[in-house]
Formats: sequence, structure tokens, C-alpha cells
Amino acid sequence: MHARYYSPGLGRFLSVDPGGVDLKRPQMWNRYGYVTNNPVNKADPDGKDEYVFTWKATKNSPGHSAIAVQNRDANGRPLGTVTVRDLWPGGDLGKFTQSVPGNYRTEILPENGIGAYNNKMGRPADGIIRIRGDAKQDATVTEALVRNSKEKPNYNVSQVCSTYNAAGTAAIGLPNTQTGTVTIWGGGVFNAILFQQRGFVTPMALYNSLASSRDSRVQVLRAPDDTSPNIDIRH
Repeated sequence: MHARYYSPGLGRFLSVDPGGVDLKRPQMWNRYGYVTNNPVNKADPDGKDEYVFTWKATKNSPGHSAIAVQNRDANGRPLGTVTVRDLWPGGDLGKFTQSVPGNYRTEILPENGIGAYNNKMGRPADGIIRIRGDAKQDATVTEALVRNSKEKPNYNVSQVCSTYNAAGTAAIGLPNTQTGTVTIWGGGVFNAILFQQRGFVTPMALYNSLASSRDSRVQVLRAPDDTSPNIDIRH
């Protein structure tokens, strides 16, 4: 509660909430209120959340996944920014089954700009999920991602952007429960399958697992118009 004094008689805190305010929720405009006057059923919006971004696959792109953690100062106050972490291939894959060095990226952006964030995909995320939490959850997610990047330095068929992000969400009790099938087609008259793998943790599979988890921490901020977990790339 940010160590604020509370008046039982007034039913209000005696100083404003120093945490962030969601301008799309009018009840939060009252800075003397506490979790929209419903502390039993709602979490404290104190700037300790994660965001999972999902870009769905297209005919020539496997899609993408990224995860962000809110930033706070030394006193635990939110700074209004998030640190995005994601994984890209650090070289030319050539064939999907090859392994190349992993490019583990971090990027800081304003929290109020997450809706327009396009990463390197050229368009805003198709799906955005917010995971409410606390400082311990923030640390757990970050530690899991850092550890995963050190243990798996390469980008290959078993370590892609979505499996990397899944390591962060699994560390806080949100394991991946859905998978998809990746199919890569070659060109030419026969349009033959060059590569196929089932049981793959695709970006949309990770989104579906979180969105359907029924965990009270999970809030869907933006839902894709197509939630198929399968990736079908045709050259």
C-alpha cells in the first residue's frame, strides 16, 4: 500500500497513490482510492507487472514473441518504462534446422507506448497480455530469462523467441500448455515440405496458454483475430 496512512472513518487513504494510473479506467482517476475500491478481489496496481507481446505468423514469417518487465527505482516506485526482452537469430539461418548464435535483445520503452510497440516486425503486436504481480515476481521472471539465455546461447529448433519467453512465464507458475505445428514449404511445382515439427511452442501457442490459463493475474489487453498456434510458411 506504499506505506500510506489510512482513515477507517473516511474509508480512504490520506495521501494519493504514488503508483501508476490507467487512464482508460475512470475509477482509477481517484488517487485516494485503492484498487478501484475493491481490495478483496483486485490486485494493487503498483507497477509490478509483466507484458507478453505476440505477433502472429504470416505466409512468410513465423511470427514473434517478446516479454517485458516494468522498471522501478531504488525505492520501488515505477519509472513509467518497461524493459523488453526477446530472442532473434544472430545470423542467417539458411535452413530452419540449423543453429546460429542467439541475439538476446533488451530494449527500454515507455509503458504508455506498449500498444504501438512494433519490435522489428513492422506492425504493433497482434496480442498483448498483462501479468499482474509483485517485486518478487518481477525478479523471478528476469532471473529465469537471464539464466535461460546463458544456458542456451544459440538460436535453433529448440530455442526460439517463444520458448525463451515461456521459460520466464513458467518460472512464475504459468507453464505452456499448448503447442503447434511448424511447416516449411519449398517452392517449385511440387511445393514439397522441407521441414515439419509438431509439438512446437510457437508464439501463438504461448499466447493461447496464457490467455486460457484462468489465472487471476492474467489480463488480455489485446486479442489476435486469429489464434491458430500453427505456423505454415510457403516460399
